[in-house]
This record gives sequence, C-alpha cells and structure tokens, in this order.
Amino acid sequence: MTRFSRLVALAGLALAACTPYQPPALLSATAGPAVQIADGRFTSAAFSLRVPPGWRVITPPAAAPPSVILAGEGCQLIVVGESALDNALPRECADVPLLRLSAQAAGDVPVEGVAAQTESQAFSITFRAVVRSVAAPAEAGAG
Repeated sequence: MTRFSRLVALAGLALAACTPYQPPALLSATAGPAVQIADGRFTSAAFSLRVPPGWRVITPPAAAPPSVILAGEGCQLIVVGESALDNALPRECADVPLLRLSAQAAGDVPVEGVAAQTESQAFSITFRAVVRSVAAPAEAGAG
C-alpha cells in the first residue's frame, strides 16, 4: 500500500468517525404506545403496576387497547387493562380446573386473573398485590 493510499484510508476512517449514528428504521419506528419496565415496575400511558418477582411481562399488539399480561408459572396469568384473558391461556391449561379472580384497580382499571386451583392460595396473594400496585396515569410516575 502506498503512502497516498494510507492517507486516503486514514482520512476516510476519520470522516466516518464524525458521522452521527443513525439507528436502523426497525428500531426508530416501533409500532404501538410506549411502555417502560424498570426496577420491577411496568409503566404505560394508561397505568403502572408492580410486576411480581419472576413473572414475565407480555405486551399486547400495537392496535389492542392498553393492557398487559403478567405470566407466572404454569397457568398463572394476570391481565391488567382491557383484554381477553381466555385468549391468553396456554393450551395445556384447557383441561385444568381453574380459579378465576377479577377486580377493579385504581382508575377503574380492570384486572383479571387465572391459575390452577391447586395454586389458589399463593396466587390469590399475588393477585391482590398486583391490584393494589396499579396506579392511574396521574399517579403512574409515583413509586
């Protein structure tokens, strides 16, 4: 490589380093309303809530009403917001005797839960904790 080629390559690298980063279109235009999950708390424009330790958070499709599904072990599901709980149940739960709970949380946010009847005591405690943790939009930033 000649000295001139090295200088041209070095200049090209220097110019490339000065170009601002542009995220790929896939990352900059995500469909649907924004949600945040931080420090064990789920926050959306509609409500916020405390996520039970070890539970998964499943967000709805972009066009769906504001909601979130919290999924525990086995057949344990808690749906907060407007959503169809039965559509979220795994197929293996179809023949399991289920406990169903429902409540209205702060801001009239509907909460529904389902778990195997054999898990009813522990699930009821977790369900009540989630219902108590729901905060309306004005309170969503509060801890």
